[in-house]
Amino acid sequence: MENLAITINKPLLTNDVIVELFDGIYNIHDDGINHLHLHNSLTFNGKSDTRFNFQNSEKSSLIFHFSAGSYDKKLIFNNIKFYDFDGSQYENSSLFPGGPEDRTDRYTIEFNNCEFYNIKGIVLNINIICLKLFQSYHQDSLYNSINLVHCFLLEYHNCYFNNIKMFGELLNGDVAIYDSYITNVYGTEEFPGTIIHSSAVNNKVIIKNTKIIDNIVTLNRPFFDLLGTSLEIEDSVFKNCYSYANYLINTSGRDKASIDNPNIIISNTEFNNINTLVDGVANSIKITGSKFHNITSKSVLFNSSISTIYAENSEFSNIM
Repeated sequence: MENLAITINKPLLTNDVIVELFDGIYNIHDDGINHLHLHNSLTFNGKSDTRFNFQNSEKSSLIFHFSAGSYDKKLIFNNIKFYDFDGSQYENSSLFPGGPEDRTDRYTIEFNNCEFYNIKGIVLNINIICLKLFQSYHQDSLYNSINLVHCFLLEYHNCYFNNIKMFGELLNGDVAIYDSYITNVYGTEEFPGTIIHSSAVNNKVIIKNTKIIDNIVTLNRPFFDLLGTSLEIEDSVFKNCYSYANYLINTSGRDKASIDNPNIIISNTEFNNINTLVDGVANSIKITGSKFHNITSKSVLFNSSISTIYAENSEFSNIM
């Protein structure tokens, strides 16, 4: 795939592009030239055994630039295995880095039936800050820490992750993980969250019908670090998940979080052999139809002050 950017960028100027791939290994070029400019939507369609080999190099990143005016444009990967990316010697090194030219556009990135192996870096780090059409970017970061117009959506459907450093940082936007399996995520000192660090109020993280199993983080980092971000966990399993931080989720709730408007919703989910689940302040947590067994904790299952916790039709046992 030496001429990947040259081949794709020209037709992307005027049309949506669909790239049909064959089974086999595609070596991603490692000279830092993989810059793709999305003036329109781009889709990569793999087959049953299509593989992107990043050749254990940081310079093999696929770098995406959402061009100005790319409103409602999509970047989609179907049926592709991504493996052997090594950005361990560089801070914030990412398999898919990128960003927008215009902060008032809207974008979607989807991974469908994809697999990720041996990613020594961040899977996806798209630096998007959502602004309303007539809102200006402000130098004060607190001014930009409210997701006013959900302009970015990242979705994983039926994906598999094994031996991953970190999923990524969510500046403004929503992340949804459906029907997936996550194991051996080990974290980084660069970000306060191991799987997802969400740094804007009104962001949303959804985990549905997903198994998060056998993840041991030997850093003082939780799995999720969420600022004013809503978290929904449904029909999922957390098993054998531990962090040296002694809790899995660090979150501070929204100002208007309440039992009628919870910032954390857990339904029909099993937690077995984990740390404290939630550490934080000003949270509203609603739990239905879930099971909590064999919780090892230095404090309690939920260590959240000034908070409300509501649980119904749920099991709690062997909480130490």
